[in-house]
Amino acid sequence: MATAEFEVPEVYKALAEILKSLSVAKGGTLPGNMGGKPYITAVDASAEVKRQFVANDLIFLPNEEVVRHENLTVGNSLKVAIVIRGEYTIISTRDASKVSISGTGDGLATGTAVASNIASTNALKNALLRAFLITEQSVEDAAKNGEAPTQAQAQATAAQARVAKAQPVAQGKVQSTKDEIRVNYIEKGLISGPEVNAAHEKYTKAGKNSAQAMEAVLADLKSGKLKGGA
Repeated sequence: MATAEFEVPEVYKALAEILKSLSVAKGGTLPGNMGGKPYITAVDASAEVKRQFVANDLIFLPNEEVVRHENLTVGNSLKVAIVIRGEYTIISTRDASKVSISGTGDGLATGTAVASNIASTNALKNALLRAFLITEQSVEDAAKNGEAPTQAQAQATAAQARVAKAQPVAQGKVQSTKDEIRVNYIEKGLISGPEVNAAHEKYTKAGKNSAQAMEAVLADLKSGKLKGGA
């Protein structure tokens, strides 16, 4: 009885070759309060994968979308929290065969652009680590020791901020300048969080501390100098 033969698409052959030789160095070091252990950065993963892709005639096409965008009050400043889901298509230039991988990442920063970039980088790293079976031993060790990994810590901070944001403000009384801006302007749709962040950043660059900058933003809002969409 004849054995059926199947033509394996070139993209799968290339991925199999990459899995045989892929080795990613740990170029990052966690902060001292997180153990100070080495870990794989997004740069580590993408640089080695890029080298392997070039050697195996593969190209990489990203397609990312924002699945969550929140404005949070964290400490003395307004932050933007963004979660991105990415789907990445790997294509062989030998026969145009292709396959898709995916990943999710979050970002927390004072501006939308920076938060988006962080989330995008984390989504890409997440996809590459899973597609090429790369494990983070430092994260696994931290979990065994009851420690939170870097991304989980950021998520916990964001969650705490969301809880604080959800707390009702007593009628006729606001707890801080940030609360007043959030309650009387952002939540009423008079201005967006990113616009407030941009105005706040302008004042901090001019030499004001965070609290002074927030007070200046509030003064601009009350006077009508700062308006949403302006």
